Amino acid sequence: MPLRTPSVLSRPRLLWAVPTVLLAAAVAAAAAPPPAYADTTDPATVPGAPASLTIQPQDGALAIQWTAPAADTTATVTEYDVAAVPADPANGTTPVTATTDGATMSVTLSGLADGVAYVVTVAAANTAGAGLPATADATPRTVPSAVVLTGVSAADHTATATWQPPASTGGAAIESYVVTAQPSGRSVTVTADATSASVAGLTDGAATTLSVSPVNAAGVGAAAVTAAVTPRQPARLVVVVPAARVVTYGGAIHLTAALLDAAGHGLPARRVVLLYRVGTGAYRTAGIGTTNSLGRIAFGATLPASAALLLNHDPDALARTTAAAGSVLVARKVTESAPRAIRLGQVVVTTGAVSPRRPIGARVYLQRLASGHWWTVATGSMTTRSSYRVAWKPAGAGTYTLRVLVPADALYASGAAPAWRQHVALETVATVSADILRNTRITLATAHESGVSDNATAKADMLALAAGHWAPRSAYQNAPGGSTPVDLRLLRALRGLGTKARVEVSEIAGGSHAVGSSHYRGEAMDITVVNGVSISAGGNYSLVASVCRSYGASVVYDPAYDPYGGHGNHVHCQWGALSSD
Repeated sequence: MPLRTPSVLSRPRLLWAVPTVLLAAAVAAAAAPPPAYADTTDPATVPGAPASLTIQPQDGALAIQWTAPAADTTATVTEYDVAAVPADPANGTTPVTATTDGATMSVTLSGLADGVAYVVTVAAANTAGAGLPATADATPRTVPSAVVLTGVSAADHTATATWQPPASTGGAAIESYVVTAQPSGRSVTVTADATSASVAGLTDGAATTLSVSPVNAAGVGAAAVTAAVTPRQPARLVVVVPAARVVTYGGAIHLTAALLDAAGHGLPARRVVLLYRVGTGAYRTAGIGTTNSLGRIAFGATLPASAALLLNHDPDALARTTAAAGSVLVARKVTESAPRAIRLGQVVVTTGAVSPRRPIGARVYLQRLASGHWWTVATGSMTTRSSYRVAWKPAGAGTYTLRVLVPADALYASGAAPAWRQHVALETVATVSADILRNTRITLATAHESGVSDNATAKADMLALAAGHWAPRSAYQNAPGGSTPVDLRLLRALRGLGTKARVEVSEIAGGSHAVGSSHYRGEAMDITVVNGVSISAGGNYSLVASVCRSYGASVVYDPAYDPYGGHGNHVHCQWGALSSD
C-alpha cells in the first residue's frame, strides 16, 4: 500500500511545542523527496505550510496571523496547531500552544514572558495528518516603566532634568528618551544612554515642568514629571561705592550698588533691597530702591547698632541675586562740655551725653593727643544712663588737644566726642586776685580797724594785685608805707576758703602791725568773720586754720593759739619766716 501520513487528530497536540532544533529537523524531513516506492497518486495528502505568517508582539502575548496553505492538497484543512516555544529551553519558560479550526487563521497566545525570545510555529492539519509548519521568531514586549527623576534645574531660557533609567525596559531595549517642557510644549529627544537633557527656548520668569518619557520598540513609556522650576536671566549685584566703615549713632550710611546682566550691562527699573543683620540675628530691611537707567542705585540708611550689610534682588525674569556689602560699625554718639581755658592748678571738669544709653557707672575716658596717639589722662563714669562726668588736673601749662572716649562693646564701636583744644595758662598773682574779687563769698575790708583811711585796705590791695601791681602798705604807726609783692600761696588759700565758707578779710599788706611784720612782706592775712560769725575765743575759726595749713601756711595764730597775744578776734595765716605778727 502507499505510505500515508497519520491523521493530525491521532497526533499529540504538543507536536510542535518542541525545541527549535527538533522543529528544524521536522522541517528538513518534511522537505526531503518521498521514497521511490511512495504512492504519489494518493488523492489525500497533508496540507502545505501556512502562508503569510505575521506576529505582533504584545505585553506578555503574541498576536499571530497567517493565511491558508497553497491550494495543493486534496483534503480540506480541518485545524491549525499553533505553538510558542522558548528559543532557549534553559530559561525555564513554559511553552504555550493553541488550536483553531480550519476557518480561523489568527490567535493570540497569552501568558508569555516579556523579553523572552520564542519560536512560533503554525501547522495546518487535515484528515491525512499535519503538514509542515510555518515558523518565525518573536519576543513579547511592552512600553518601559517610568524613569526615576534625580533632579531638575533652570537657567536662562533653559530647564534641565536628570534621571536614572527605568526599572523595567518592557522587554525591549530603550531606544531614546523624550523630554517635554510644559506649558511651552517644547521637547527634545536624546539617546538611550543619556541621563539628562535640557530644553531650551523657554520663557524667563515662567514656571516650567519637565516630563521624561522612555521609548522602546513597543512605544512611549510612562512620563515622570519634575517639580516646577523657573528659567531666569542671570544677574549680579556689585557694590560700586561701599559704606564708610564707622558711622556715628543716628548718622546715615551711604553706599551705591549696581545690578548687572551676564555681559556686565546695567539692568534698569529693578527693585533692590539693602538688608542688615546685628550679630547673629535675622536680616532686616534697611532700605529699598529701584535701579536707574544705568542699573545703579544709591542707599542712605540709619542702623540701630553695628551690623553686616547684604544686598538682595528679588527674582522675576532675573535670577535671585544676593551680595555681601561689608559691615558697618556704629559708634555711640558723644557730646562734651568743658571750659576751653583754665589756669594751671585748676581742674578740667568735662560733662556730656552719650547715646544710645549705657549703664550707670560705666567707664568713660578723657584722652590727650600726643605724638600722634591718644593717651588716657583721666577716667570718669556715667552718672545717669545718658550722661557722664570726668575730671582732670593738668600737670603743666600749655595747649592740649582733648577728647572724651566711650569704649566699644558687643553692639557699638568706640565713640568719641569731637576733639577740642584746652588752654592751660600759668596761674599768677593777678589771675588769682581776679578770682578772689569775683567771688561774692569773700569780703575784703575797705577800712582799717584803726580808723585810718588810706589806699592800703584789703580791698585796695586786691585791686592793685589784680591790675598787676604790688599791694600798697599803710604808712602810719609801725607801717613802713610803699608796696610789696604778695605770696601766691596766700592768695590761693584765700580763694580756697571762698569755696568752703563766707569769709571776711581785714588786712593783707595794709594796717599797722608789729615792726617787721610778715604783713609788710605780703606773706600774711587776717580773717575776722566766718559764715557771718565774728571770730572770738568761742567762735568759728578752726576751718580757716585748717584751710590755711592745707595751702602750706607756716604760721597760724588764732584764739586757741596766740603765743604773742593780739589774735583773740581773728585768725592770722602766714607764709614765710616765723614772726610775732
